Amino acid sequence: MMDSHKTFPWYLSVMYLLPVLLCITITLTMVIRYTKTASPQVSIAESELREETARADEILREQQAQDEAELSK
Repeated sequence: MMDSHKTFPWYLSVMYLLPVLLCITITLTMVIRYTKTASPQVSIAESELREETARADEILREQQAQDEAELSK
């Protein structure tokens, strides 16, 4: 009775893994490129948030100055 199960040499098993590794590599490079292109949009949003925070701080200071002026009258 012949054994129908064949064992492949190690280099053939590596050849079967190459397409999987290629797909993983392509996916990672796409993710990295997308992250790099999305970064300026994030920095724009952060700068807008900083501007809004600065405006809110200025309004708060003006309100506090008005309140102090009213209290000193």
